[in-house]
Amino acid sequence: MSLNEEEQFCQSLEVSLGALGDIVAEHFVEQCWAHWRLLLQWNQKINLTSILEPEQSALLHYRDSIEAIHKLQGTHIVDFGSGAGFPGIPLALALPQKHFTLVEARRKRASFLRVCKSTLKINNIEVLNCRAEDMPSKQFDCALTRATFSQDAAIEGLFRWLGPGAPVLLFRSSGEDGENTSIEKHAYEIMGRKRSLEVWHRKG
Repeated sequence: MSLNEEEQFCQSLEVSLGALGDIVAEHFVEQCWAHWRLLLQWNQKINLTSILEPEQSALLHYRDSIEAIHKLQGTHIVDFGSGAGFPGIPLALALPQKHFTLVEARRKRASFLRVCKSTLKINNIEVLNCRAEDMPSKQFDCALTRATFSQDAAIEGLFRWLGPGAPVLLFRSSGEDGENTSIEKHAYEIMGRKRSLEVWHRKG
């Protein structure tokens, strides 16, 4: 008997966690499924993702997002270009003791993120409909982004949002290496896709 979509999603994600299963919140997998169901509903109106298959979505969106768990610093974290909520929402669901601010410039996507917060009762996220280039009203302990910042100058510009010593964690696909070869890189693989998590620190 074939697994239904919920079983495929939840089983794939749960198996992929490995040792992280002891770190994430108790109902993490089920909450990710609830977010994914809401995302698919909205995806019929606005383009949030092209990945629609349950196992792929569980691994390439949710499992990929929480790869940053061991690299996070501090309690107040900002996610730039959050889009459909990656990596900020999976990390917020995994780590309810930390607070995540999701920065999204596109109004419709920011509206989706606010609906996620209210509908799914994700109390440790805040949504800002603004650009990374804008001046922040406060500083954060750590930054994340899975959005494409191809130029070093654009990545370094994110530090205006961060306090002293706070890092920027940048997700990249294989072949997207940036200009700076001195950055700390954590290589990993999901569904045969080579990925890397870069840890950037403020110059000087």
